[in-house]
Amino acid sequence: MTSRTPRRSRWGLLAAGILAVTLAGLGVPLALAGTGRPAATGPTRAGLLTTLDWENAADRALPPPGWQRQYCCAKSLQVVTDPVRDGGHAVQFTLDRGDPHVSSSTRSELSQPDRQPPGLDRWYGFSVHPARDWTVDRSSEIVSQWHQQSDNGSPPLALLTNRGDWKIDFRGEMIDLGTYRTVSWTDWVFHVVWRTDTSGVLQVWRDGSLVLDRKGRTHDDAAHSPYFKFGIYKWDWDGRPKVSDTSHRSLFYDALRIGDQRAGYAGVAPGGTVAVSPPPSAGSPGPSGTTPSDPAYSVVPATQKIARRSTVTGTPRAVLAGARNEFVSFQVVLAGGQRGVSVAPGRALSGSGGTIPNSAVTIYREDYYTTRQASAGGRAVGAWPDALIPAVDRLYGERRNAFPVDVPAGENRVAFVDVLVPAGQAAGGYDGSLTVTGSRGRADLPIHLDVHGFTLPATSSLRSLWSIGWSTGCDALHGSCDAWSSAANLQRAWRTNADFARLALDDRMTVANAQFQPPAPGSQRAAFDRYLLPLLRGTAQTQLPGARLTTVAVDPQQVRVWKAVADAEGFADRAVTYDAHDCDEPGSRAARWNACRAAVAGYKKAWPGLPNVMTAELSDVDRYDPRHVVTDIVTPVVDHFDDSSGDQPAAYRAFAARPGKQMWLYTSCDVSGCGGADEQDAELRLPWVDYTIDTQAAQNRAMGWLAYRYRATGELYYSTTQQLGTAWTDQWGFGGNGDGTLFYPGTTARIGGSTPIPLESLRMKMIRNGYQDYEYLRLADRAGRSAAARGVAARLYPSMHAAAPAPASIEAARAELITLIEGRPVAAR
Repeated sequence: MTSRTPRRSRWGLLAAGILAVTLAGLGVPLALAGTGRPAATGPTRAGLLTTLDWENAADRALPPPGWQRQYCCAKSLQVVTDPVRDGGHAVQFTLDRGDPHVSSSTRSELSQPDRQPPGLDRWYGFSVHPARDWTVDRSSEIVSQWHQQSDNGSPPLALLTNRGDWKIDFRGEMIDLGTYRTVSWTDWVFHVVWRTDTSGVLQVWRDGSLVLDRKGRTHDDAAHSPYFKFGIYKWDWDGRPKVSDTSHRSLFYDALRIGDQRAGYAGVAPGGTVAVSPPPSAGSPGPSGTTPSDPAYSVVPATQKIARRSTVTGTPRAVLAGARNEFVSFQVVLAGGQRGVSVAPGRALSGSGGTIPNSAVTIYREDYYTTRQASAGGRAVGAWPDALIPAVDRLYGERRNAFPVDVPAGENRVAFVDVLVPAGQAAGGYDGSLTVTGSRGRADLPIHLDVHGFTLPATSSLRSLWSIGWSTGCDALHGSCDAWSSAANLQRAWRTNADFARLALDDRMTVANAQFQPPAPGSQRAAFDRYLLPLLRGTAQTQLPGARLTTVAVDPQQVRVWKAVADAEGFADRAVTYDAHDCDEPGSRAARWNACRAAVAGYKKAWPGLPNVMTAELSDVDRYDPRHVVTDIVTPVVDHFDDSSGDQPAAYRAFAARPGKQMWLYTSCDVSGCGGADEQDAELRLPWVDYTIDTQAAQNRAMGWLAYRYRATGELYYSTTQQLGTAWTDQWGFGGNGDGTLFYPGTTARIGGSTPIPLESLRMKMIRNGYQDYEYLRLADRAGRSAAARGVAARLYPSMHAAAPAPASIEAARAELITLIEGRPVAAR
């Protein structure tokens, strides 16, 4: 057989990380990872043409009868007994960079004969299990394809993985089907009526749920129907090897069945003969799991950004696990075509250990920011979920206009749900519900929560220094902040900044410069005592009782004032200087280092031992500050600390091991080019840890894991309110969307109520969840399982530029850490 090499012009765009048309509104289903069903024990399936499950001895003689070999070596295809989907055998495909070419490319596949009759109506069922070492890669690979005999190039239909997601390429349209998982099998059923006119049909089920349903032309070769191939095909290892971050791929296949029109879903589905939900007929809308009398909703993980015009397939209930004093979260996707939809607490979570009150539940509606151009490393241009509008705010207890909400047909709206497990809650299982109401009626959304027997600290163990503009909050929320015009304005300025700091503290982040002015004697000191001191003492009305600011960035021009207050109030050990004027990013400019050295000498004369934060690479520190008198907390930007050629942690660890020295980290516009670089550069297309809006939620969550991996003890971020005044409409800057802006202005005109408030973003919740993951890792350390915990972190987030694991992989890693913390045996790998 002669294999034709597909065109790869559009694949190049995909490998560069551009998520095609789906997020721009073509209806992308995102499926929640699930588990497989038991093996089938039913009767012979009507219309079944081919079964390949490797249970027959003849099929285990590779290649199986009737299938053509497209792999190089004995190691490329092997029969295995673990893992298996059905029965006792499966097959493992392996592909390594540098394997000899087969059919003019790097592949390990089995193929049907290449001449199939025209106009076939076919059902294909199979189960796929990427191996645990199937790491996120910016380069794609096909794992199943339907190839046409003609010279029209790329296959008309292919299933592939890219950057942590399943994707389908259907005649050049790239369709995102959500995150893949490496801990269990994924079941697929494809129904294709192969036509070159409008009578064609394509339907796809993932784990029993319909995720794609199309009518129309399905291919272009009128003389033949496409033939089926499966395995691993990674074309970038041939023509563009530098865009791939891995040199090894391995996955398992089982339960392959192909049938004609008589077979139907039941005839080919892996693991059984019944779909999770009855499959709709061809051309019908996607599944909602509802009837017209029930509100249509779906539950998906928190670490997932849901496009406004996507069709989402999740689960009908929330299943959660967490520690005491931890926020556990999930999302409720409300389907289109409903009016007046509300999400509210229902039955309080109750179990043998008592009740978690509904007051511990906070429900937000996600609002959208519309990008006009993509951040480098980002995805499609369009509406991205980011701002969080609370149903009832945590600052003033006022009801806001998050709900009810109308959901137009063809769109969705999303509720983000936080549950704070009380610090004293008994371990065990708890069950409760949310109530979803709307024009379709009322439904109870079940929640199950497993509380584990360990407690997270109220104050983050990972220090942070997040900044706000000294008057930006007042300007955005109140129109101006002329604090000196009246005593009332002065109080408003301090109260507003304290609101920002309090919200951040509940997200385990420290706004380190919340003071409106230094706490000098007189009116400023009184305001400081009223608004900021409780946040330093741990007596503010935070959701996390006792939470304290981890860092105070003192005004370099008022060091003596700050020292007196810090000594008196007991926060001197949390004070630092971060001089953005003289000491920020001096690089290799000797003049900047000299100016910084002079400034720091003045600080340290006024306050001996006051640590100074330097945003610099250690190589520059060693050159311009060899005695380390200026640099106490070295803070490299992530892409210099750990670039695509490798990381340099050893020298930083040695620095931090010295008395009085620390190593922190920060992410910056470097990862999006800062607006001055070639934003198509391969470096910028990598999935870095990143706080821009149009990046994956897992990238926003990454820093807690990476700080632990590299033994950093803090994080710096230059601003959280950089473009607060235009946050709803314009956050573009430095090559990215949302760089330096993590809050939104919650004016009463926008969100209702009587008091303007800052609004958190979805990105802040992801950062918080990453900080909570950091506590899990530290608790595993304290349990004597440091090496195992570091292995978990390294597998999940291999580097600063491989920071986009699947949501299911994050939850699986957390489950491993719970096992380590609780002292249970860990399964061998």
